[in-house]
Amino acid sequence: MERRRAFTQIPLFEGNLEQGLSGYSEDEIPQMPVLVIAVEPPDCELKWSIRFCDSFDNLDYLKVAVLEIHNAPNATHPNRSLAVAYAGVAPQISNVGVAPQTPSAFRIALIRHRGSPTPGTDICVPEEIFKHDPTIVSEVIVALGLHPDDVLWSRPHDD
Repeated sequence: MERRRAFTQIPLFEGNLEQGLSGYSEDEIPQMPVLVIAVEPPDCELKWSIRFCDSFDNLDYLKVAVLEIHNAPNATHPNRSLAVAYAGVAPQISNVGVAPQTPSAFRIALIRHRGSPTPGTDICVPEEIFKHDPTIVSEVIVALGLHPDDVLWSRPHDD
């Protein structure tokens, strides 16, 4: 039986990207970095069969790809606890005794700035989702099948 991919690529149109990322909302192209992975765009394209597009933001020219993560199938993934532990986040218990729910699907952006002095590709998520549920980081790690050695940096969650 073929296993369903935990994400799909959201097509970006080159013509729209000529105006830069500032023309997009946080829902369309998330821009809050939560991970830096040791995988460059050409390797991401091969590994995940995705395509990066050229654009720019207020920092530099960049390559960007947007994915929609389908986290529901990953809730019981065998590496989920490892991903949660590695990302340094645990489900936060609310005042009614249940963990907050990450949406069943959410977008991430993979961004590589051309002039970045350090290696790696940023993974950005919607800021509002991260603020309310930092386990979104572990969902991304699991969905992309990342190994702990692939993660160069992860954003700490401020309570």
